[in-house]
Amino acid sequence: MLSNEGQVVTSAMTTLNQDGEHRFALFNNGPYVGGTVAALAEAAELPEAADQDMEVRLLTVPALHLTAVWLHGDQDDVLMPLTPAPPSVTPGQPYPAGELLATLREPARALAEIGPDDETGG
Repeated sequence: MLSNEGQVVTSAMTTLNQDGEHRFALFNNGPYVGGTVAALAEAAELPEAADQDMEVRLLTVPALHLTAVWLHGDQDDVLMPLTPAPPSVTPGQPYPAGELLATLREPARALAEIGPDDETGG
């Protein structure tokens, strides 16, 4: 996260290359930047995070307009969607990963049925 006068203004993202090294991927200054900071603070307070060693990841599903902080652990995976979120999802609420993914299954299927030749811009 990059800040200016105490306000987060942009984030930098990395990806893992084939050697397992992080490489710069992109800068982001969209609507999820501030929400990511808030979600990380909230995620640190979750009982699941206190009970086990969890790795922090960021899940993005652009087609569904979803970005979520993902806490990955040996026992649990928890997703905290950021604002803005899809209509069927409550931003800031921690979801067991399986529950949130099940909620998104039908909207994803509907998008897949539209297909690449759809002229509605979906």
